[in-house]
Amino acid sequence: MGGDLVIFKGGVTYTAPIAGITVTSGISSASRVVYDGNTAGTFGIGKAIISGPVDGNGNGLNNSIVFSAESKSYFTIQGFEFYRIASYQNFLSYSCANNPPFISGRGVWLTHVSYATVQNNYFHEIGAWQDTAPLKGDDDVSGYGIKLDSGNHLLLTGNEITKTSFAIYMFAYNSTPLNISDVTVSNNNLHDYLRWLIA
Repeated sequence: MGGDLVIFKGGVTYTAPIAGITVTSGISSASRVVYDGNTAGTFGIGKAIISGPVDGNGNGLNNSIVFSAESKSYFTIQGFEFYRIASYQNFLSYSCANNPPFISGRGVWLTHVSYATVQNNYFHEIGAWQDTAPLKGDDDVSGYGIKLDSGNHLLLTGNEITKTSFAIYMFAYNSTPLNISDVTVSNNNLHDYLRWLIA
Protein backbone atom coordinates (compact mmCIF):
# COMPACT_ATOMS: atom_id res chain seq x y z
CA MET A 1 0.00 0.00 0.00
CA GLY A 2 1.12 3.54 -0.63
CA GLY A 3 2.99 5.16 2.23
CA ASP A 4 3.91 1.90 3.99
CA LEU A 5 7.24 1.72 5.82
CA VAL A 6 8.59 -1.83 6.25
CA ILE A 7 11.48 -1.84 8.76
CA PHE A 8 13.79 -4.83 9.19
CA LYS A 9 15.60 -5.14 12.52
CA GLY A 10 19.24 -4.08 12.50
CA GLY A 11 21.84 -6.75 13.21
CA VAL A 12 19.45 -9.58 12.37
CA THR A 13 20.19 -11.86 9.40
CA TYR A 14 17.18 -12.72 7.24
CA THR A 15 17.29 -15.44 4.58
CA ALA A 16 15.44 -14.52 1.41
CA PRO A 17 13.59 -17.17 -0.62
CA ILE A 18 15.29 -18.10 -3.90
CA ALA A 19 12.85 -15.94 -5.91
CA GLY A 20 13.40 -13.00 -3.59
CA ILE A 21 11.24 -10.64 -1.56
CA THR A 22 8.64 -9.18 -3.91
CA VAL A 23 8.38 -5.39 -3.82
CA THR A 24 4.98 -3.66 -3.66
CA SER A 25 4.17 -0.45 -5.55
CA GLY A 26 3.46 2.85 -3.89
CA ILE A 27 0.94 5.41 -5.11
CA SER A 28 3.04 8.51 -5.82
CA SER A 29 6.36 10.14 -4.97
CA ALA A 30 4.78 11.47 -1.80
CA SER A 31 3.30 8.08 -0.90
CA ARG A 32 6.01 5.52 -1.55
CA VAL A 33 6.51 2.04 -0.13
CA VAL A 34 9.83 2.05 1.76
CA TYR A 35 11.78 -1.10 2.66
CA ASP A 36 14.23 -0.04 5.34
CA GLY A 37 17.09 -1.92 6.99
CA ASN A 38 17.16 0.19 10.16
CA THR A 39 18.34 3.47 8.63
CA ALA A 40 17.33 5.44 11.73
CA GLY A 41 19.23 3.04 14.00
CA THR A 42 16.31 2.78 16.40
CA PHE A 43 15.32 -0.85 15.73
CA GLY A 44 18.28 -3.08 16.53
CA ILE A 45 21.97 -2.34 15.95
CA GLY A 46 23.43 -1.58 12.53
CA LYS A 47 21.95 -2.62 9.21
CA ALA A 48 19.53 -5.50 8.74
CA ILE A 49 21.36 -8.28 6.87
CA ILE A 50 19.70 -10.27 4.10
CA SER A 51 21.39 -13.31 2.59
CA GLY A 52 20.34 -15.81 -0.03
CA PRO A 53 19.25 -19.40 0.59
CA VAL A 54 21.98 -22.02 1.05
CA ASP A 55 22.35 -25.78 0.68
CA GLY A 56 23.37 -28.20 3.43
CA ASN A 57 27.04 -27.24 3.03
CA GLY A 58 26.40 -23.53 3.42
CA ASN A 59 26.85 -22.82 -0.28
CA GLY A 60 24.50 -20.37 -1.94
CA LEU A 61 21.87 -21.56 -4.42
CA ASN A 62 22.28 -20.43 -8.01
CA ASN A 63 20.21 -17.51 -9.34
CA SER A 64 18.83 -16.49 -5.95
CA ILE A 65 17.62 -12.91 -5.44
CA VAL A 66 17.03 -10.70 -2.41
CA PHE A 67 14.64 -7.97 -3.59
CA SER A 68 12.68 -8.47 -6.82
CA ALA A 69 10.47 -5.83 -8.46
CA GLU A 70 8.64 -6.31 -11.75
CA SER A 71 6.33 -3.65 -13.17
CA LYS A 72 6.35 -1.78 -9.83
CA SER A 73 6.69 1.91 -9.09
CA TYR A 74 7.19 4.42 -6.27
CA PHE A 75 9.27 2.35 -3.88
CA THR A 76 12.55 2.69 -2.00
CA ILE A 77 15.02 0.02 -0.80
CA GLN A 78 17.46 1.44 1.71
CA GLY A 79 19.83 0.72 4.56
CA PHE A 80 20.38 -3.04 4.11
CA GLU A 81 23.42 -5.28 4.01
CA PHE A 82 23.11 -7.80 1.17
CA TYR A 83 25.45 -10.69 1.90
CA ARG A 84 26.39 -14.09 0.47
CA ILE A 85 23.80 -14.42 -2.28
CA ALA A 86 24.46 -17.47 -4.49
CA SER A 87 28.00 -17.34 -3.10
CA TYR A 88 29.96 -20.51 -2.43
CA GLN A 89 31.73 -21.02 0.88
CA ASN A 90 34.24 -23.33 -0.80
CA PHE A 91 34.22 -22.60 -4.50
CA LEU A 92 36.95 -25.11 -5.36
CA SER A 93 34.89 -28.02 -4.05
CA TYR A 94 32.26 -27.24 -6.70
CA SER A 95 34.53 -26.74 -9.69
CA CYS A 96 37.16 -28.44 -11.78
CA ALA A 97 39.76 -27.21 -14.22
CA ASN A 98 37.67 -27.87 -17.33
CA ASN A 99 34.15 -27.15 -16.14
CA PRO A 100 33.72 -24.60 -13.36
CA PRO A 101 30.09 -23.89 -12.45
CA PHE A 102 28.26 -20.76 -13.55
CA ILE A 103 26.89 -19.20 -10.37
CA SER A 104 24.80 -16.04 -10.40
CA GLY A 105 22.83 -14.10 -7.82
CA ARG A 106 21.23 -10.66 -7.57
CA GLY A 107 20.95 -8.29 -4.64
CA VAL A 108 18.24 -6.09 -6.17
CA TRP A 109 16.58 -7.04 -9.49
CA LEU A 110 14.42 -4.38 -11.15
CA THR A 111 12.33 -5.13 -14.25
CA HIS A 112 10.05 -2.53 -15.91
CA VAL A 113 10.11 -0.33 -12.81
CA SER A 114 9.62 3.41 -12.45
CA TYR A 115 10.24 6.04 -9.79
CA ALA A 116 12.33 3.65 -7.68
CA THR A 117 15.21 4.44 -5.32
CA VAL A 118 17.95 2.07 -4.12
CA GLN A 119 20.14 3.86 -1.62
CA ASN A 120 22.63 3.47 1.22
CA ASN A 121 22.94 -0.32 1.01
CA TYR A 122 26.02 -2.53 1.32
CA PHE A 123 26.29 -5.39 -1.23
CA HIS A 124 29.01 -8.05 -1.02
CA GLU A 125 29.75 -11.70 -1.82
CA ILE A 126 27.17 -12.10 -4.58
CA GLY A 127 27.61 -14.89 -7.14
CA ALA A 128 30.96 -16.48 -7.99
CA TRP A 129 33.11 -13.49 -7.10
CA GLN A 130 36.24 -15.22 -5.77
CA ASP A 131 39.48 -14.54 -7.58
CA THR A 132 40.51 -18.20 -7.23
CA ALA A 133 41.63 -20.91 -9.68
CA PRO A 134 40.36 -22.86 -11.58
CA LEU A 135 38.15 -20.10 -13.00
CA LYS A 136 38.88 -19.90 -16.73
CA GLY A 137 38.01 -16.27 -17.37
CA ASP A 138 35.52 -13.42 -17.07
CA ASP A 139 32.53 -15.54 -18.07
CA ASP A 140 32.95 -17.71 -14.98
CA VAL A 141 32.63 -14.75 -12.60
CA SER A 142 29.01 -13.75 -12.17
CA GLY A 143 26.60 -11.95 -9.88
CA TYR A 144 24.92 -8.54 -9.70
CA GLY A 145 24.63 -5.99 -6.92
CA ILE A 146 21.83 -4.06 -8.68
CA LYS A 147 20.44 -5.41 -11.98
CA LEU A 148 18.05 -3.30 -14.05
CA ASP A 149 16.08 -4.82 -16.93
CA SER A 150 14.21 -1.79 -18.29
CA GLY A 151 13.00 1.11 -16.16
CA ASN A 152 12.81 4.86 -15.85
CA HIS A 153 13.07 7.64 -13.26
CA LEU A 154 15.41 5.69 -10.99
CA LEU A 155 17.90 6.81 -8.34
CA LEU A 156 20.80 4.54 -7.35
CA THR A 157 22.85 6.39 -4.75
CA GLY A 158 25.04 5.97 -1.70
CA ASN A 159 25.49 2.21 -2.11
CA GLU A 160 28.69 0.29 -1.40
CA ILE A 161 29.22 -2.69 -3.70
CA THR A 162 32.10 -5.18 -3.71
CA LYS A 163 32.81 -8.87 -4.34
CA THR A 164 30.48 -9.51 -7.25
CA SER A 165 30.80 -9.48 -11.04
CA PHE A 166 28.64 -6.47 -11.93
CA ALA A 167 28.14 -3.72 -9.36
CA ILE A 168 25.37 -1.95 -11.31
CA TYR A 169 24.08 -3.55 -14.50
CA MET A 170 21.55 -1.85 -16.81
CA PHE A 171 20.27 -4.24 -19.44
CA ALA A 172 17.51 -3.36 -21.92
CA TYR A 173 17.30 -6.74 -23.63
CA ASN A 174 14.34 -8.93 -24.46
CA SER A 175 12.07 -6.37 -22.82
CA THR A 176 8.88 -4.83 -24.15
CA PRO A 177 9.32 -1.94 -24.42
CA LEU A 178 13.11 -1.69 -24.43
CA ASN A 179 13.58 1.30 -22.20
CA ILE A 180 16.12 2.55 -19.72
CA SER A 181 15.85 6.28 -19.16
CA ASP A 182 16.21 8.97 -16.51
CA VAL A 183 18.50 6.89 -14.30
CA THR A 184 20.73 8.73 -11.81
CA VAL A 185 23.74 6.85 -10.45
CA SER A 186 25.61 8.91 -7.85
CA ASN A 187 27.89 8.70 -4.83
CA ASN A 188 28.25 4.91 -4.90
CA ASN A 189 31.41 3.23 -3.57
CA LEU A 190 32.26 0.46 -6.05
CA HIS A 191 35.49 -1.36 -5.20
CA ASP A 192 37.52 -4.59 -5.17
CA TYR A 193 36.69 -7.96 -6.73
CA LEU A 194 34.47 -6.43 -9.40
CA ARG A 195 34.53 -7.28 -13.10
CA TRP A 196 32.42 -4.26 -14.13
CA LEU A 197 31.59 -1.20 -12.05
CA ILE A 198 28.70 0.07 -14.19
CA ALA A 199 27.65 -1.79 -17.32
